[in-house]
Amino acid sequence: MSKKIIGIPGWSTGDGSFGCTKTYLEFISSFGTPRILTPDEDVDESLDMILLPGGLDANPNLYNQAPGFYTSSTDVFKNHFMQEKVPGYINSGVSIFGICLGMQQLATLFNSKLTQNFLFHEQSKGRWETAHEVYFSEIEGKLLPDKIVNHNGFKVNSHHHQGVTLNNLGPELEPLLLAHNRDSFMTGDSHIVEAFTHVTLPIVAVQWHPEELYDPFSMKMIKRLLE
Repeated sequence: MSKKIIGIPGWSTGDGSFGCTKTYLEFISSFGTPRILTPDEDVDESLDMILLPGGLDANPNLYNQAPGFYTSSTDVFKNHFMQEKVPGYINSGVSIFGICLGMQQLATLFNSKLTQNFLFHEQSKGRWETAHEVYFSEIEGKLLPDKIVNHNGFKVNSHHHQGVTLNNLGPELEPLLLAHNRDSFMTGDSHIVEAFTHVTLPIVAVQWHPEELYDPFSMKMIKRLLE
């Protein structure tokens, strides 16, 4: 059986280099063969999955907002890929898995409103350290997904200050995992969406960094996308 081919958009990894960091390449290799995509490549319908990596803040132009005071620089390569290539991959039926920034970009693509800065969201002290718990979303009595891991939740790492609260998630997206929103006194929403799926398309995204955590939930979701 041939190995799955998983594309990941490349970015500037240093003053004289372009590509992808080792953590993503190692993680992708757990499921198939990674292929780094350059900005000028056409949409490749033969790919089995696209992995959208984390990174700098999403460009507010993607979701028609003015930059917040704490919104940082954006990555031109990842923004270009989201705007110019991702719609083509979606139309071609290629599965997509988003991580952190990738999740935020997908959320805005499907009409979610992004919170540009959470003041009090828990952060990991180190890249591989967990910070807070995520728990399964029970919306109108439906548990999603069906007991893949501990129903009571599990801990994840956290390296983000932007995200989507439950009330601001687009109607085409279904929440899978949530986290307590410590900024709820400001936003009026008690939950941050930590994972979602599209209701009809093969798209799943998580807010944490599974390439550093290798959590069972993310591993299971990616395997499902590649089936």
